[in-house]
Amino acid sequence: MTADPTTRQLLDPDQDAAHARSVLACPAAVTVAIEGAVEGRAGGHDDTAATGLGVEDRHGTPTFHCPAGSGLADAAARGARATLTVTSGLGAPGAAERGTRLLVSGRLAVGGTSSCRCCADARSTVVLAPEKVLLAQPGSPAVEVSLRHFRSAEHELNTGYLQRIARHVAQEHQDDLRRTVSVATATPLEEVLGVGLTDLTREGVSVGWIDLQGAHLSPLRFPRPARTASELGAMLRRELDAGPC
Repeated sequence: MTADPTTRQLLDPDQDAAHARSVLACPAAVTVAIEGAVEGRAGGHDDTAATGLGVEDRHGTPTFHCPAGSGLADAAARGARATLTVTSGLGAPGAAERGTRLLVSGRLAVGGTSSCRCCADARSTVVLAPEKVLLAQPGSPAVEVSLRHFRSAEHELNTGYLQRIARHVAQEHQDDLRRTVSVATATPLEEVLGVGLTDLTREGVSVGWIDLQGAHLSPLRFPRPARTASELGAMLRRELDAGPC
């Protein structure tokens, strides 16, 4: 019997897991469908949905931060089952990849509590323990992703994480990047109009900037490949004086 080469789930479980983790790390939109009673309807078993959420990929475990007492926090406190749907934010807007969907089903749990730094309101950390993961790409049937591969530490520095971190650093640490480029190129700070980061990998990043002379692009190699997210952040801060918060 000859194996069907189109059976990606069997032949490339690690590739599917890497893609799934990338979507989780770089979402364009997130929805959580929660099993349980709808508020005001005691004893019901309808689904409720939470939208407009932010999600983090923590070693393959979807993690949310929400106000204590919110519907999501209450659902986590009772261990409700839920399905997370993530729309891919990989690539440029309008790219075919943006049609990819990731579905993660499992049980919600409270991962901890904290206080908001700006207003001191209590917040809950909610985790979704994955029990089933499906990856649906445009024009292809959904495939089930191996949980063992999905949660592998090998996928910590996935494509989605790298894209999101490059965007975060460029947007939230623009002043730091402009100062770094100003010093490195002996260009007056006021003439460095903007700085961007592209092609971030474990090995390095491309730094682009615009000054009064035009557009420039310079590759930057790290001293050695980053092995973890914390190492990558440390290298970005050391080389550019800017890194993930």
